[in-house]
Amino acid sequence: MVTKVEREKAALAKAEAAVAEKKMLIAKLEAEELEKSLDKAIKKIGPANALAILEAAEKVKPETAIKRLQGG
Repeated sequence: MVTKVEREKAALAKAEAAVAEKKMLIAKLEAEELEKSLDKAIKKIGPANALAILEAAEKVKPETAIKRLQGG
C-alpha cells in the first residue's frame, strides 16, 4: 500500500521532471529565435561585414563590443 507521503513525493518528482523538460524546450526555442535573429542581421549587413564585426569584437572587451553594436 502506498502512503499519502509517497504519493505526494511521486507527484512532486513527476512535476519536477515536467518542469525540467519545459526548461529544455524553452532553451531550444530561445536558441532557435537567436539563430533566426542572427541570420536576419547577417542578411542585412552581409557575411563579410558580419565576419569583420566578429573579428573586431574578439579583440575588445565583450561589454565594449556590445555597447558599440547597440549604438552606445
